[in-house]
Order: sequence, then C-alpha cells, then structure tokens
Amino acid sequence: MKKLLTLFVTILTALTTSALDFEYGNYKFTTISSTEVECKGFTSSASGNVTTIDVPGQVWNASEQKRYQVKRIASKAFENQTQVTSAYVCYGVESINNYAFRNCKNLGSVWLHSSVSTLGIAVFSGDTNIGMLGYAGEKPFFCTSYSFEGMSRNTQLVVATSRGANACKNKYEISSQFSSIVWNSIAADIKTADGCFYNITKGQTLNGDYGEAKLISFRSPSSNTTGTLKPNNSVYEGGTYRTYYNVTEINDSCAVADTKVKILDLSEVTHLTKVGISAFEECTNLTSVKMGGNALIDQWAFDDCTALTSIDLNGVYKIQNFAFGNTALTSIAIPASMIECDALSFKGASKLANFTVNSGNTQFSAYQGVLYNKDKTRLIACPPRCLMGGVEVVKLPATVKVVGANAFDSNTVLKSIEINDGVTEIQKQAFAAMTALLTIIIPESVTIIDTKAFSDCAGLSEIHTQITNPANVTLGDYVFYGVPKNTCKLYVPRGSLQLYKKADQWKDFLNIKEEGGLIGDVNGDGAVNVTDVTTLVNMILGVVPKDMARADVNGDGNVNVTDVTTLVNIILGVG
Repeated sequence: MKKLLTLFVTILTALTTSALDFEYGNYKFTTISSTEVECKGFTSSASGNVTTIDVPGQVWNASEQKRYQVKRIASKAFENQTQVTSAYVCYGVESINNYAFRNCKNLGSVWLHSSVSTLGIAVFSGDTNIGMLGYAGEKPFFCTSYSFEGMSRNTQLVVATSRGANACKNKYEISSQFSSIVWNSIAADIKTADGCFYNITKGQTLNGDYGEAKLISFRSPSSNTTGTLKPNNSVYEGGTYRTYYNVTEINDSCAVADTKVKILDLSEVTHLTKVGISAFEECTNLTSVKMGGNALIDQWAFDDCTALTSIDLNGVYKIQNFAFGNTALTSIAIPASMIECDALSFKGASKLANFTVNSGNTQFSAYQGVLYNKDKTRLIACPPRCLMGGVEVVKLPATVKVVGANAFDSNTVLKSIEINDGVTEIQKQAFAAMTALLTIIIPESVTIIDTKAFSDCAGLSEIHTQITNPANVTLGDYVFYGVPKNTCKLYVPRGSLQLYKKADQWKDFLNIKEEGGLIGDVNGDGAVNVTDVTTLVNMILGVVPKDMARADVNGDGNVNVTDVTTLVNIILGVG
C-alpha cells in the first residue's frame, strides 16, 4: 500500500510538471515559479529551421491564460543549432546556463540585453564564427574564465554605454576573452527607426503595464533639415514577441558635444522624470528646448549650449546646479510645476536678465526680474544682467529677510545696493563677483554674513555698515576675499571705530571711518574748535593714541603737522 501511494504521488507530480511545460511561438518553456519560466530551446518544428534566435522577455501560456516572465535560458537549450546566424536575448532574461549555445557554428552575432547578469560555463563553446557580442548593461555580467571557453578569440564585445564598456574592460574574466571591447550605442536594448537608442530600466509587468526605458544616445539628425530631436513617448522591444516601455529618462552624457541637434522637443514624452547630468552639454548649435513630463533637470544638462536662447520648462519640478551655464538665455519663465531651484541652478548663464513666475506656482515669485520665494522673504536669484527695475542703484524690498547663497553672484550691471533693514542673514557668496558694484549698505539687523559673501567684488570702493558692534555678527570664512582693502573705505557707526579696528576680517580694511563725523572733530565732541587742535597735537606727539579716521583731517592717509594746518584753517574759516 505504501509503495502504491508513493508511486501515485510520483505520477501526479510528473503530470503536474508536464502540465506546466508549454510552447510559445518557436520556443519551449518550463515554469520555475508561479510567475517565471525557463526557455528550453526551439520547438520541434523550429529546430534546425529557424535562423534567428529571438528569446522573448515575456510569454503567454494559452492553456492557463497566463503570462510569465522568461528568467533564464536552460543548459544546452540551443545546442547544435548550426543553421542559426544571430541570437537576441530580450530584457527580463537574467541568466544563460551552461552550453546554452554550444556548437552553433554559424552564429555570427549575439545580443544580450541589460537584464543579463550571469553566464554559465562554455555558453558559446564551438561558436567559432561569432564576430560580435553586444551587451546593453552598465555593469559587467557575472562569469568565470570558462564562460567563453571554446569561443573564437576574434570576437569583439560591443557595450551600449561608456560606463558599461569601462566596467567590462576592468573585469579580467571578460576582457581576457575578447579581441577588443568598445562602446557603441548599437548594443542598446532598443533601437528605433528614428535613430534613437534606449536601455530598459524597469520591465513590463505581467499584467501588461508598460515598463520604463531611458534614451542613452541617438544618431545626429543630420538628414533632418531642422535638426530636431523628438524622442518617442513609448518604445517596444522585440519583433514577433513585443514588450512595451514608457520613456522616463534622458541618460547622463546622452548627447555631449553633438553639433547637429538644433531643436530638442520633449513635449510629448509625458512620462519623463529626468534629464541626466551633462545630457546635452556642449551642444553648441542647440537653440531651443521644450520640456515635457514631470522632470528634474540635472547638473550641467545644458551647460555650454552657447546658442540656446529659448527653453520651455513646463512640467519641470527641479533644476540642479549649473544646468544652464554659458547659454544665451536672457529670460527664464518658472512654471507652476517648479518646486525647487536656486541661484546655482542658473549659475554661469551670463546673459540672463529676467525671471518670471507662473501665477499658479506655490513656491516662487518674481519682482523686477528677480526670483524670490513666494512671500518674498528670501531673495533667491538676481540674474547677471538684471537691473532690478532699470536702475543701477537699488534697495532690496522691505520683505526680504535672507539674501540667498549666490543670489547676486556674477551680476555685472548693478553699481550700488542698499540691503533693507530687516535682513538677518547674507548667505554664501551672495554678492560674489559683482564686477560693477561700487557701494553697498549693510543694515543693523544683519547677524550672519556667510563665507565669501562679498568675495571678488574687485571694484568695491565703499562699504557702509550700520552694525554698531561687529561682535554681534557671525562671519564665515573669507567674507571680503578679493575686495581691495587698501582702497575700499569701510564706514562704520559713530563710536564703533575702535571695535571695527579690532574685529576679525573688518580690521583688514586700511581705511575705516565713522559715518556722519565732522571733519576736524578730532576729539569726537561734536564740535570743531581749539580743543581739537590740542587733541591732534597730542596724537602726533604720541601722548594719546592716534585715531586715524578723526586725526587724518586732510585725508592724505597720514597724521602729521599738515593736518594741524588744515584743522586751524577749518577753525579760522580759511579755504
């Protein structure tokens, strides 16, 4: 009885297993889990006849009315298929087992999609005519020195991305098996008729929801007289057996230094989430960009696009640092979708003069071409060519509490700025490299001046600070780096001269004066008379300490008898 029960279970198991074997198109499959299958090779009718292996990423079991993910290719699956000339392994397949393509003697090219991560032993043994093996991945697949045993050493490995090519070159088990390893987008997961190359980043789901893909490269649209690059909203993989993917990303360095693209139109890429680092850097003939989706524009994405004059940011929610450096943009319209950007987002856009903000935006506002947060308590960015209302001398709005990092950095037109009373913080490099700036007024309310806030303002001739005690202000490093401290006059509140002469960084200025003092009022009593002569003489003789700001009556930078003469003439009303 026990033996009969065991036999029954064995038969039942065999029948159950057999029921999960099925065919789809030219291929046989066996289930390895409730959602995954293994490709066992050709069907009997296809074996010996079909010349192209095109292993699909997903298959349909008609008897179950169920879709499966193809996870691997079985050992010896296509062994001795000598009629085969090319092989394609679609996205989703992760491993190719031992001897899978052994003795396919006429196999000339193999294309592995980016999902392939593991190769077994002697996968291509005896395949002496393979000229090229293409691989779409950015990470080297796992293999051993035996994975390519018996394959021609004249085979070239072509990798779709530079990152992937370099990674494969650095893996001995791969680099030692090929005649050369090169980077060419032709090895991408998906190639479309318009010359664009895509890699898949997320597979299609088993219920049919589209996967995701990123544009990694394209052939320059030289045949297109307008030079327009307009990627698809979605793409598909496979010939007979298709899976579909939404385009969600433009890859890092996708089009670096391409000179034929003039117009970039992403408006129909509705699932776009990112334009990658340096994606279109140095595309020197690019004049117009139209965004789409709900996207981030990453660092240097359009840096050095020197002809770029127009950009539609509709749908963009974030712009990273230096995205538009060295472009010809003169105005930027912040869309309702934008939630994060700052001065560094536009750093280097030397011709930029104006910001506008969509009224539906909840994070930002603009006034006189300057970008603020919504309630104008933070000044975010004053563009390099912005005059803030058409004048060279300006006062910041009364609402401002913080002047943001790099806010006025590299502005080349403003000559005088009065920071409004109420500002408490001047952030890093807020007024750096303002080449036209001559004077600036700092109010009593300021308590923080951060690193290099006024650095490289080489033309600055006057700083007027209303802060009574410099000890009440926290200074970052090198606040006045590059300011000509030997010529720039630092004006301080009356009675604060000695405090500033002893305060770190402030004391580096050679010409510190008190605001509103009478010329000749050497003793600081508010009047000019003979008592000032006595005080001045005592300073010259060293009886009392010299107060340069008061004692240098004639303003020649020295305190001596000529100042006494000038002082006497002032008292007598002479000259």
